[in-house]
Amino acid sequence: MKTLKRIQKEDKQPLLERLFFPSSAQKIIPITRVWEDGIFLLEKNKYACTYQIKDINYEGMSHEDKKLIFMKYLGILNWVAGMDVRCKITIFNHKRNMAEFESKSLFPLKQDELDPYRSDFNQILKDYALQENGIVQDKFLTLTIVRKSIEQAREAFQQLLPEMTSQFLQIKSGVTPLNALEKLQKLYSFFHTGKEEEFKLDLQAESKKGHDVRDYICPDSAVFHPDHFEIGSKVGRALYLRNYANYIKDKLFQEFCSLPQAMCTSIDFVPIPTDEAIKEAESRQMAVETNIENRNDKQVRRQNFVSGIPFQMQRQKDEADEFYSSIADRDQRMMEAVITSVHLADDLQQLNSDTEKLLAVGTKYMCQFGTLRYQQYEGLNAALPYGLISIKAWRTLLTEGLGVFMPFRAAEISHTGGNWMGRNQITKNNIYVNRTYLKNGNGVVLGVPGAGKSLFEKMEILQNILNDPTADVIFIDPENEYTPLVIGCGGEVIHISSSSPTHINAMDLNANYGDENITPLNAKIEFILSLCEQMLGTQALDGAKKSLIGRCCGLVYADYIKRGYTDQPPTLPDLYYTLLQQPEEEAQKIALELELLAIGSLNTFSKQSNVDTHNRIVCYDIKELGSQLYNVGMLVVLDSIFNRVSRNRIGGKRTYIVIDELHVLFSQEQSGSVTNSLWKRVRKYGGMCTGLTQNVSELLQSKHARTLIANSELIVMLSQSSDDQEILSDLLDISPEQMAYVDNAEPGCGLLKVEKAIVPFNCTIPENTLLYQTITTKFEDHNTDYLKAKHHGNSRENTQQ
Repeated sequence: MKTLKRIQKEDKQPLLERLFFPSSAQKIIPITRVWEDGIFLLEKNKYACTYQIKDINYEGMSHEDKKLIFMKYLGILNWVAGMDVRCKITIFNHKRNMAEFESKSLFPLKQDELDPYRSDFNQILKDYALQENGIVQDKFLTLTIVRKSIEQAREAFQQLLPEMTSQFLQIKSGVTPLNALEKLQKLYSFFHTGKEEEFKLDLQAESKKGHDVRDYICPDSAVFHPDHFEIGSKVGRALYLRNYANYIKDKLFQEFCSLPQAMCTSIDFVPIPTDEAIKEAESRQMAVETNIENRNDKQVRRQNFVSGIPFQMQRQKDEADEFYSSIADRDQRMMEAVITSVHLADDLQQLNSDTEKLLAVGTKYMCQFGTLRYQQYEGLNAALPYGLISIKAWRTLLTEGLGVFMPFRAAEISHTGGNWMGRNQITKNNIYVNRTYLKNGNGVVLGVPGAGKSLFEKMEILQNILNDPTADVIFIDPENEYTPLVIGCGGEVIHISSSSPTHINAMDLNANYGDENITPLNAKIEFILSLCEQMLGTQALDGAKKSLIGRCCGLVYADYIKRGYTDQPPTLPDLYYTLLQQPEEEAQKIALELELLAIGSLNTFSKQSNVDTHNRIVCYDIKELGSQLYNVGMLVVLDSIFNRVSRNRIGGKRTYIVIDELHVLFSQEQSGSVTNSLWKRVRKYGGMCTGLTQNVSELLQSKHARTLIANSELIVMLSQSSDDQEILSDLLDISPEQMAYVDNAEPGCGLLKVEKAIVPFNCTIPENTLLYQTITTKFEDHNTDYLKAKHHGNSRENTQQ
């Protein structure tokens, strides 16, 4: 075919170069020149650029969803086939950098009262890291084009990127171009397995010195044998897919690439233009028909007039007709493909064992892998993501046949500087989530009683306390579950009830209250209106009464605002007496409704605040807040929290807010509205909210709650009831196969939704640790809350001694 002849012409080299055998370790790397934006010059006029592909949860999808993703992936391949490029898809397994893991994931000890928790976390993270297979799997797409200059090549790659990004977004994936340093680091990690942390390269400085970058990534030595090679202290072997089965399952590629060793597997494919492909298909049809006619003529000459077409010839005809129909009628593209793989081991015995495992995978799926004998050097270069096709073992595939080798398996979440949130149940790798990476850092934790909601959130918030010593952490605790954690971290528990000596001023106001679109006074008036609606009812508070309340608030706050928000703010009794002074009869009625809270027996929110606002960890214990005060109390607590968040914004402090039993807030219109407003606004103030609830169906009866979940980028789903599973499946577009992870799940196990990625996780921790004893709420572990607090108070004393 013309396309293959053109490729052979482009790859054609002088005789001496064709007989080239690397004389040094540097020369095994086929890179001629490197530009900082990630474009590599491989050979004369041949440029390559590599993009990292974001993985998706293909393995956990339903059959119908897999079929949909498969069809969209075929669309991507067809799009690539329309470009004048060579394409290489690479799955790159490399060892985890343990030194980097320890420096980025473990908590440094600071010789304070929190060190016991840091030690427990460090031990858990190290134990789970050792239980991982130690392999990180990256996926790359490398495009190679032939251009006369780097300017033309750069322009071509820039034109391809927007459409390529759009194509991958259709399957909820993405592509990110690798710059030169990132690509060189990946190559270094392959050639120096186990020494990944030693990679150091200043590309600009070395370029000015005229140094060759290959000196910094090449192995210490390289020796090539007929059926294997040696690089540094490792041995490796290059394989290729020799024979294809008539029917291949999509699990072949996933299983083949799951070897827990440093490994690189690539699919190179070159699209054949449609007109050329049709000519090839017609040629195949004609060849088969000619054979049939020749055979029939021979039978006639033998006077055999009843002989039919032999089965083998009929099968060849059917295959040729189907091949032509696929190209001409079914929008299939013809591809010439080569699949190569290279894997490393510590010694030859281990290498042979791993090779047998890989060959067995091929046999299992009726395919045949073979060793590239006397072509180990060429196989190494073909498998690594340089962009070369140095093995000419072409196999003809249609788009559907090529699409079977889908690289996707399961999404990994590993944000730099993120909190540990358990292990991926599919890949067994640790999950790290950094909420600051998300568009909206708010989160929701959902699960039936006993599923491990509070344990999960305590574990996350404790990491925030350890990671960020300047941040404030605020809990709303309706069941007194967070007291041990707060006491253990040196925080303050604020007990709120009608008989408590602790008071929160419902009319507290600071200069930073509100936002850029509303003044502090107007924002506070909106809150006081919500407070009055809670007591009077939305219908009873008409326009006239709202105007009266607004007028009185302006009078009450006038002097306080003139003083620059200094001294003590007004209180509810001030508003009460100001209402009584108004001539309107409606004002007297409003004052009468406020009397119980302002000067009556339920006046706990009518006094100046006396809570310790200087403590960075505060827990509002509302367990004993009676039914008469509950809804009003929740509004006041939420407003007090927003006051603190607004003050922290000026000081550049982050605020973490945890609200347990979230569904209770949405049982009333006013508290639901205020909570939803807090969820929306807190992001601008450097705050992050997390809500926990066991009643998903009850929660979602509120329109405000649905908006709240829509404004949460992190959703944790632990064990769910069957009714709630159905609701969440529809709301979050989760397949039945994924929902199976929350059906009667063990405590601490479920699904984690981070932006668009949905990952099954397990965040259980050992029970024989101080960390577990601090955050557990199981009755068997602690009999009473008092014993809990006492136990941890003693632990802190012993630690300090």
